[in-house]
Amino acid sequence: MVRRSSALLCGAVWLLGGCGPGSDVEVRVCGDLNVPAEMDALRVSFRNEIFGELRGAVVGLVDEAGVRSLPLSVSLPADRDARWVIAEALLEGIVVGRFDRRVTTLEDGSSVGLVLTQVCYRMTCPTGQTCVDSACVTAPGPIDAPNCGGS
Repeated sequence: MVRRSSALLCGAVWLLGGCGPGSDVEVRVCGDLNVPAEMDALRVSFRNEIFGELRGAVVGLVDEAGVRSLPLSVSLPADRDARWVIAEALLEGIVVGRFDRRVTTLEDGSSVGLVLTQVCYRMTCPTGQTCVDSACVTAPGPIDAPNCGGS
């Protein structure tokens, strides 16, 4: 009975835009921050127009299995209300790096690239801006690709 209920629930969620094949958005985060010296976790989130969080995930980069480093991919369920995709480098739970990217829509199966770099380490930018090459600039839009050096 549990298996059948799970299948029905998944089917209902899939009809609403989740739980099925291709229903996630891949967030690719690259950069040159050192793990674990400069970051030990990665937080990725989708936010609405006024920066309210819609979806989010934290990925630990240091555990008993070893150390993971950038580039990384994080999958989150698509959300049609998302207008921002944000990657935050965390060190002992504190945000030490951030990259914001403006999006018009996050559709099932799409991907978004973000970059976290040493030249922007511990910099804080105003809402709607992000750090690029040690300067706060207007956050890039959907067609602007981050410079990941081929990552």
